[in-house]
Amino acid sequence: MPAYTVANATPAPQTLPTPGADAWVMPLGGTIRIAESDGDLALAMPIASGVPFPVTNGASGLRYVSDGSASVIVRMQDKL
Repeated sequence: MPAYTVANATPAPQTLPTPGADAWVMPLGGTIRIAESDGDLALAMPIASGVPFPVTNGASGLRYVSDGSASVIVRMQDKL
């Protein structure tokens, strides 16, 4: 299953890679938020450590941050 290189989430917004297929994004060791724009990040529902979040094939420009001050490991891989 192809995986993507994703930088750890920090309090500064970053952009997720554009998946070539439907994919899962999963934080490890903390909580993150994912949204379509920086302004929506504060309103986005937190995604807990170990919980996969679905990302649709071709979704581009999605922004993500850690939900707090700590750096959080983020993994992204295609769905089976």
